[in-house]
Amino acid sequence: METNMRMGFWWPVVLLLLLFVGMAVEANANANVVDQRVCPPQNASCSYTFHVGQRLTLHAAKFNNTCGSPGCYAESFNGSLALGKDGEALEHPETVITADGLHPGRLVVVAGPQELKQMLPGPAIEVYEGQEIVVDVINDQLVEGVTIHWHGQDQRATPWMDGVQDLTQCPIMPGVTMRYKFTAQPVGTHWWHSHSGMQRNDGLFGALIVRPRPTEEEEEEAVID
Repeated sequence: METNMRMGFWWPVVLLLLLFVGMAVEANANANVVDQRVCPPQNASCSYTFHVGQRLTLHAAKFNNTCGSPGCYAESFNGSLALGKDGEALEHPETVITADGLHPGRLVVVAGPQELKQMLPGPAIEVYEGQEIVVDVINDQLVEGVTIHWHGQDQRATPWMDGVQDLTQCPIMPGVTMRYKFTAQPVGTHWWHSHSGMQRNDGLFGALIVRPRPTEEEEEEAVID
């Protein structure tokens, strides 16, 4: 009887110890995880490419001319995207911009690292304060110009990189590439968006996050990891 009581007393203690050990192991593992989306703090410059183009929502991009223009029409089939209502598998379902999911597809203006990998919202930029942001904007549209405004960035030494059409620059014409280059400041959660026509409302925007500079110890740990 006494032995059972002692065992009953120790079981909660043992469970608590196991819980704390598990939490400590998980915290240590998470501390060693490097977020690949963030530009490494030791980099002086962080480079990105934006292919800007028009796409129809719920249409897969064309690959090897396997779909008619402007692409394969995507339907929901058994909880996933498929080609039409027959459930034929899409070759590249990741190219479908679902947006609000309504039919028929809506024309949107989007950006991505490659012409066939455009997304809505557009690619996120996540850097550390003081790093140089370099973005090559390639206008793949047929008739519209485009500029990109980096909302919340001071642009103290680079006002011509502010991206306001007809004020700080002329629009980037179809088939033309422009390189934006500026210093990331101040710290905060900002966003980038088109400053041409209604393109911002049509999907051409994304996150721009500037993190505080890490301490020397934190930066060394990031390099070692």
